[in-house]
Amino acid sequence: MACAILAAMELGRQLHVTITKSGFSSQVYVGRTILDMYAKCASIEDSIMAFHEVRAPNIVTFNALISGYAQNGRAQEAINVCNELPKLGIAPNNVTFIGVLSACSHVGLVRASLYYFNSMSLDYGISPEFQHCSCLVDALGRAGELEKAHEIVTKIPFPEAIPAYRTLLAACRNFGELEIGQKIAKKVLEWDPHDHSPLNLISSIF
Repeated sequence: MACAILAAMELGRQLHVTITKSGFSSQVYVGRTILDMYAKCASIEDSIMAFHEVRAPNIVTFNALISGYAQNGRAQEAINVCNELPKLGIAPNNVTFIGVLSACSHVGLVRASLYYFNSMSLDYGISPEFQHCSCLVDALGRAGELEKAHEIVTKIPFPEAIPAYRTLLAACRNFGELEIGQKIAKKVLEWDPHDHSPLNLISSIF
């Protein structure tokens, strides 16, 4: 896996050099693609370099940078970029909040997750979608806030809710929460009776 990532990044670097020589790296969507490629190869410093090559970065480029930080566990940098957007006259959108919520959830920043989840609707009029809810469920689950997580997950429609249900079920196992775990397992089994993983997770709580 590591060799495959290194090979992909080397190929990406060669492509980046060619694009730069052609003068296209400063274009928004080209720059976003290069930035995203480096982030997925865990080379966030190269992502930052690609970001600064873009002549006039817009919300697309900033979202790619936030997502790159999130993928590489650098939540504070993702938060800093998100907070900087209004100062630059750029309004965050639903993709922005998916990125920053993902960043917060990966490192267990519960208060920050709740803040940005509420801010997107209160400050920007953006209705939470299942991706936003899933990130919040993950953050709450990691912190043991299982009742709050359960309240959120029940608002996500099926089948989009299944990953969030699985995340919460794993958190119930980690914290020994049988009652909520049984409710979650029942919902998942109702959707897919052939999936035995919820039962396995529940049995490990006993």
